Amino acid sequence: MLKLSHVKKTFNRGTVTEKRALTGVDLTLADGDFVTVIGGNGAGKSTLLNMIAGVYPLDSGTVELDGEDISRLSEPKRAKYLGRVFQDPMRGTAADMQIEENLALAKRRGQRRTLRWGITRAERDEYAELLKKLDLGLETRMQAKVGLLSGGQRQALTLLMATLTNPRVLLLDEHTAALDPKTAAKVLDLTEQIVAERKLTTLMVTHNMNDAIRLGNRLIMMHEGHVIYDVAGEEKRALTVPDLLQKFEEVSGGQLANDRMLLS
Repeated sequence: MLKLSHVKKTFNRGTVTEKRALTGVDLTLADGDFVTVIGGNGAGKSTLLNMIAGVYPLDSGTVELDGEDISRLSEPKRAKYLGRVFQDPMRGTAADMQIEENLALAKRRGQRRTLRWGITRAERDEYAELLKKLDLGLETRMQAKVGLLSGGQRQALTLLMATLTNPRVLLLDEHTAALDPKTAAKVLDLTEQIVAERKLTTLMVTHNMNDAIRLGNRLIMMHEGHVIYDVAGEEKRALTVPDLLQKFEEVSGGQLANDRMLLS
């Protein structure tokens, strides 16, 4: 279970560029929850994921994972508990290393370094089987450099790497936003499949309201650094995009000014 209590974060405090990114977020994710996160520009969506990952220190509040307070853990120490996929397909993989080498690094994340042989035959067989499920032909190119892959292939590989060790929480930060529509749909299908198969607790930021409604069992809407709407179950499945726009206006007192969301 992931629990955020009264989490606050302000950037550039005391300056003309002061930004209150999170203004007291309270959020609890049960094991296996797949939560989609929407909101306008500057609502605090990506900052929320970064605070969970330990990218920035908290101003106040706590982050708990399975009952353990991880608020003071550094980003590297939290990495063994979390899987992350970023918006940029270039992040999350090592371009100059082979596909199988990237997978091996992901497999050993959080483990102590040893002097044993690099990649075993059993590991290669495992990686080939996992890559085959992606249906991108990568299982026959395991010695290829990752830098030679397309953006969609790299993002699918990053998703596989992020979930290889069954992280306690999977963080997806608009991970299809930089892809063309066809490739984005493929990566989203893979996301849904992997999350369901591995029963991963997942937090997915998206600008696409249709995807936010269709995917997951719960949806939260953020505005000015806090959660203004939280819906799950049958009520979520019955939502439409006009419903979300109306709800935003009701709760925030204004209109949603985000072209990407309005056009999705």
